[in-house]
Amino acid sequence: MRIQDILQKRAGLLSDARKIIDGVSNRSMTKSEQEKFDALLNEADALYQQATRQRRLGSLEEHSHDIFNPPPIPYTPGSEQNSLNGQTFIVETVDGRQIRGFRNGARISDYLDCNLPDGIKRSDLSLGRWLRGFLTNNWKGAEAEQRTLGLAPATVGGFLLPEPLAGEIIDLARNQAQLIKAGAGTIMMDSSSLAIARVLTDPTPAWTAENKTISDSDMTFGRYELSPKKLAVLCKVSNELIEDAVGLGQLVSSTMSKALSLELDRCGLYGTGAGAGSGTEPLGLRNWEDINVVDMGTNGSPLDGYINVSNAWLDLLTENCPEDGLSVILNPRERAYFDRLRDGMGNPATPPESWRSMQKFTTNQVSITQTQGTASNAADIFLGDFRQMYFIMRSSISLEVSKEADGAFAAHQTWIKSTLRADVLVMRPKWFALIRGITPT
Repeated sequence: MRIQDILQKRAGLLSDARKIIDGVSNRSMTKSEQEKFDALLNEADALYQQATRQRRLGSLEEHSHDIFNPPPIPYTPGSEQNSLNGQTFIVETVDGRQIRGFRNGARISDYLDCNLPDGIKRSDLSLGRWLRGFLTNNWKGAEAEQRTLGLAPATVGGFLLPEPLAGEIIDLARNQAQLIKAGAGTIMMDSSSLAIARVLTDPTPAWTAENKTISDSDMTFGRYELSPKKLAVLCKVSNELIEDAVGLGQLVSSTMSKALSLELDRCGLYGTGAGAGSGTEPLGLRNWEDINVVDMGTNGSPLDGYINVSNAWLDLLTENCPEDGLSVILNPRERAYFDRLRDGMGNPATPPESWRSMQKFTTNQVSITQTQGTASNAADIFLGDFRQMYFIMRSSISLEVSKEADGAFAAHQTWIKSTLRADVLVMRPKWFALIRGITPT
């Protein structure tokens, strides 16, 4: 199909989706309307990807502007209908391209491009069945997965997992990451680098008398360059275990995704942006400039009830951070501290509205071994609007299985390696606060 025909068909689909939104007016969509709306957007998105692929192949160069500046997805302000019920969104880059982003609950694997064999749908495939079939060479009940082997390039003794299945690893990891549960988004980049504009300062309005000069104030933007860093996990499994274990595919995929989710949380909070082993890691929230800080003193100190959290909450609201949707991320040690607070009668203390209104997420990835002066057991608490944080990931996700890699063959093992490339972006650092130097009570 010619690229202009693809774009024309896509425009028709978006027009039909727009009519559905206009037709429902102030009421919610019915189930059938929602299904039709989602189907139209999914098909329109697939056509956009098809047009982009043809552009990359050099087809019809003169239509590049149409491809990389496609008509916007129909959207009604406040309706949460920007694609799939607000779970996906569109980000426009500095150079005008539009890239899909994902919130918690949206499946990246549904959007990864892969030409599956005839008769196979993405929903027919299971990562667990694929791994079990490949590891044991028993494809009974996994015939659809076996047919996808031809889609993946061969490696030394193994295969790269087809993209829709490899995406399940990332979806499993995202489902377990506390930062993503708190609201952090995921943006899939399609190149080795990405530039996104950030708001640095907001404009300041002022009342002006008639015929007087209007005071000016600058709304300044910053350009932030993102480049993905590689995160890898390698799992070595004995071939005897593979032959004897039940449910090994699900166990391997869940174990690897759990390891990835923990590291996404850690680097999202504490990434140094510098050397980490032999490579580099993203810059985590704690090390971003301009976040608000409540310091517990030179040598740290214990929490004083809810006062310290209330001070951090006040810092956020002072920066015009929206009160709705704020979250707290903390270690189990500090979470237990708040649970044990008592009033003068020995009853559980009544928390202030600021604490009650915020979502709480607990993870051991929040450190309790920070150094603060003479203290080496200091902890942090993070507060903020985590919808302003994004994990930037390359769309190409690799999961490689090999029985003949160097060392695997001699040890009679199967090696399973998963790699992803990611970076971290904080759009509005002032909408986050850090309480640092918390020592145990």
